[in-house]
Amino acid sequence: MKRISLPFFLPIFLFLLVGGCSVVPKKGDYSKLFNLWQKERKEPPEVSFNLEYEDLSLDRNYRFQLDLVDKETVAGKQWSLADCIDAALQKNPGLRSLDFEISQRRQQLYAALGEFLPDLSVSYNHNSVHSDDYKQGDGSGRSYEGDNLVLSLVQPVFDGFSGINGLRLAAFEEEKAVNMREAQRRRLIASIRSSYFEKLAAEAIRKNYEISLTRLLEQLEAAEAWVAQKLAPPLRVLEVKTRIAQTRHQLISARSRESSALARLRSALMLPPDTKMELTGRLSTPLMPLCSGFDECSQMSRRRPELVMSALAVDIAKQNANIIISRSLPSARISASWNQGKNEYDDPVPSGTNMSYTESEEESWSVIFSVTFTPFQGGRNFFNWRSYNKQVQSLVLQMEQTFQDIQSEVELRLLQCEEARAALAPALEAVREARLAWQMNLKFVKLGTVPLDDLLDAEIELTNARSTLISALLSLRLAEVNLALAAGDDRPPDSDPGREGADETAREVETELERADRPEPPS
Repeated sequence: MKRISLPFFLPIFLFLLVGGCSVVPKKGDYSKLFNLWQKERKEPPEVSFNLEYEDLSLDRNYRFQLDLVDKETVAGKQWSLADCIDAALQKNPGLRSLDFEISQRRQQLYAALGEFLPDLSVSYNHNSVHSDDYKQGDGSGRSYEGDNLVLSLVQPVFDGFSGINGLRLAAFEEEKAVNMREAQRRRLIASIRSSYFEKLAAEAIRKNYEISLTRLLEQLEAAEAWVAQKLAPPLRVLEVKTRIAQTRHQLISARSRESSALARLRSALMLPPDTKMELTGRLSTPLMPLCSGFDECSQMSRRRPELVMSALAVDIAKQNANIIISRSLPSARISASWNQGKNEYDDPVPSGTNMSYTESEEESWSVIFSVTFTPFQGGRNFFNWRSYNKQVQSLVLQMEQTFQDIQSEVELRLLQCEEARAALAPALEAVREARLAWQMNLKFVKLGTVPLDDLLDAEIELTNARSTLISALLSLRLAEVNLALAAGDDRPPDSDPGREGADETAREVETELERADRPEPPS
């Protein structure tokens, strides 16, 4: 074998030393580097985005595909609440991302199971040794070529319970990911319900102001006729025009709220912007929650995913502490190996020695049982174990706080439902009284027994009473949505129960809203 002498390495070593020293900043270069760093902080590099719905492309060679529903697919489709929820659960990127995270946790669980299985390894070596120092006398320094094959099998026998703790940790992590997805799913359903009911309420209020505007325009014509015949002062025309301007402003606000609610609903359903949606639901249809009363709803809320995740966080911290303890316990394993080697010599057999062969073969087996025990590791395991114990105590307190927050939320949502349900009947009675007053004033105005401004006031009162009724009904629906979320309602997506699912008050409200969709015929 040829030997490489030291002077051969010396030039390479000097070259690397000089080259490494040349890149070290000099004394005056530190300020330049600092100024350059400050400039990069103040002027971060700009990243341009080219957003397209068919093909969303970003710089740095990242490409994405938006999974949006085609407008032609949903054109003319009527959307019930159940249809919206089903479409959102299939298309929502957040839920689909959590599905991949659950799959990732499952793979980690399989990896933890692999800790109990043996390790099999195969190695092959080929050596080619050529020596110029062969000595004929003793046969040392002979040139040869050799092959070596080694098969080894290592089976863990006892690892200080670290494998079992790791398996439990992976199972807890997967369960936590599942509950995280469930919590996200329930929040998404609550968001869709809220946007759906807000769209229906905004649409009803918008129709209410449109009807009011139509009537005010008719009153404007009547007021101008009265002023022309000198039956009323010109002030009446100005009053009607003022009311018309106010109603138009309220109509614009109602249309804006309707568009905002529809935009939120389209975003949750992954629909393209400006997609027209025809909703078939009724604002008067209740959700009919599965619980009534604090005790029943509180019992249901104990299965909420947020509370389960808090408990799993405690279990995960405990398993991490157990893994730390297992590092100080002994571990045992059995290893078996099979070795086969063959060498072929190129040099002649030396004379006067017992080395009469030109090749050699070796084959061997070995079984080793080893035990490793490290009782002290500089205190690292002890302090890490104490750290996880402190984390367990902190997470237990956080779990108790989460439980109290959920109970308070359930109680608050129940009070909101009761308040909204109690306010519904007075709002309905106010609409009936306002309609009766409007009909009477319309009749007396035609007879000429009351001034025109009384009819104008009655019209405004009727419009405000109907808007209040719609807002009260929306508050009840939103309170039911929030109660279902707080109580952990895990029912499948809603199916529209229809008119038969509503109580008597809800039916009366629905009838009143249907009458508000068309102008009242004059009495």
